[in-house]
Amino acid sequence: IGSATDFAQFAENTRNNFQNYEYTYFKLDVDINLNDKPWTPTKEFRGVFDGQHHKITGLKVSIADYRVGLFSQIDARSGPNASVSNLHVSGDVENTSPTTYYAAGGICGVHSGVITNCSFSGSVRGVGIAGGIAGECNGKIISCKNTASVSGEEAGGIAGRESSAIPKIYGCYNEGAIDGANAGGILGKN
Repeated sequence: IGSATDFAQFAENTRNNFQNYEYTYFKLDVDINLNDKPWTPTKEFRGVFDGQHHKITGLKVSIADYRVGLFSQIDARSGPNASVSNLHVSGDVENTSPTTYYAAGGICGVHSGVITNCSFSGSVRGVGIAGGIAGECNGKIISCKNTASVSGEEAGGIAGRESSAIPKIYGCYNEGAIDGANAGGILGKN
């Protein structure tokens, strides 16, 4: 992916062509500025996305949906390869739905894959589940950093909710302000 236009087309393909890119590898070759234009998250993504430590800045998501973020869902349930790594994102993500079980995250709303070496700065807000990296975590989050402010019913610097019996968040840290009924620097609620 070599431009903001390429990245927008990638996201569009996941939404309108029902393309989840299972077993497909993407790498980001440049820094991208989304210029604070309204962003519609990708749908379900099952591939491998390597940001190569590039930045995506100017992310602006403000929609009501089950899961919102740069990616809506990173899904490894049907294959082991779904992952996002080495990506640094800044912007504002808001899930405007009044539903408390809807999720918002800086990198993704809901994930069951692996997120590694990623960071998010800016803000993440929602009535329900909100996390700096992922709203709801059903996979692994490794070596990630959040500096964004996060607010929601279940709010965490890395993940708002972790749904498995044993949390799988390793080597991560948070520097952002967290606000919520179930709030934590790393994890809001398990």
